Amino acid sequence: FSYIETVLRSRSLEEKAGTTKVLYGESALIEKAEIKPNLAKIFNPEDIRDTHKYIESNENFGKVVLKF
Repeated sequence: FSYIETVLRSRSLEEKAGTTKVLYGESALIEKAEIKPNLAKIFNPEDIRDTHKYIESNENFGKVVLKF
């Protein structure tokens, strides 16, 4: 099983919508832990400023999560 990751920030709205539609169909695989998302970093709400700085640095590969 393999998958491809993409960075959506530079994509057009149409590309983002298409990718989201495909990924929505694969959400069952994520829920079953058959595939796992690539998480760059997980932040707590009290670290919101650090979270923004990290995202703005554009150094992350993977998703940035704010855990409540």
